Amino acid sequence: MPKKSRANRFYDAYHVLNDATREIELVKEELEDWKYKLEGTNLENTNKYSELEDAVENLVKGWDHLDKAIGHLDEVEIPGGVNK
Repeated sequence: MPKKSRANRFYDAYHVLNDATREIELVKEELEDWKYKLEGTNLENTNKYSELEDAVENLVKGWDHLDKAIGHLDEVEIPGGVNK
């Protein structure tokens, strides 16, 4: 089996990262929605709500970093090899 080029390996990894980032974003949105639905209820003062609040805050920060990193990776162009 021929070895994959650096460019192909990069683009494969880039697509995996994009897919993972989309999944993380979906989880973040689901947790934000769950937190929003608990606001104004007596559950707002529970440990579970506090854990949810922390999870949402950390996901937002992490997702922002991922989104910026992917933005930088969007600009990467892997040069082709030199023909011998």
